[in-house]
Amino acid sequence: MSERQSKMKKWIISIVFLFLGLTALHSQRFGAAVVFGPTLSQVLGEGNAGYDKIGVSGGLQAIAALNDRVDLNVELLYSQRGSRSSLFPRSFIERNGFNFDYVEVPISLLVKDWIQTAEDGTTYGKMGIYGGISYGRLISSKAIGFDERILDEVSNHDLSFLLGLRYQWNRHWAVNARYTRSMQAIAPEFSITETNPLRPYAITLRVEYIL
Repeated sequence: MSERQSKMKKWIISIVFLFLGLTALHSQRFGAAVVFGPTLSQVLGEGNAGYDKIGVSGGLQAIAALNDRVDLNVELLYSQRGSRSSLFPRSFIERNGFNFDYVEVPISLLVKDWIQTAEDGTTYGKMGIYGGISYGRLISSKAIGFDERILDEVSNHDLSFLLGLRYQWNRHWAVNARYTRSMQAIAPEFSITETNPLRPYAITLRVEYIL
């Protein structure tokens, strides 16, 4: 196991113990959810435009209710990002782009409004807005129509900011739209492929099932 993999494993274990601690101390204010949905993404710096790369994002979310209107959310996700020259093949344009797959750990604060009381006595906010940061560990990458030597320049780590809107219509189900953008380039300017510094960004449309 490499040093980077060892650090990542220790970090994930620390998060798991944090979840367990929150459960023990504040079980009545702790929850969890399963999240899943499609992503539309692009990579700034490689010459394409538009959210033409379709992927998926999904995993688990731990919820700590700080009060009736604010939640702290920590997630463990598998996320597909990248870019494509077009959603639809064109005979006169060679397809190019990147595939980047991440294990992602977003941490965010959710501010809720329009508070409702469910039949079991729990409360939830129908509307919400949230923001935070996300650490991503690259687990696979692919260059399409670019010299594969550029992949040697791509960092295994990504730090992004995220913003989102959320709607919950009952105790167990919610949807949200999230915008994620890398805070720093994941690869420098690379003359061989004529690319500028690469910076991924994505829109994710998610369904949440709150346990």
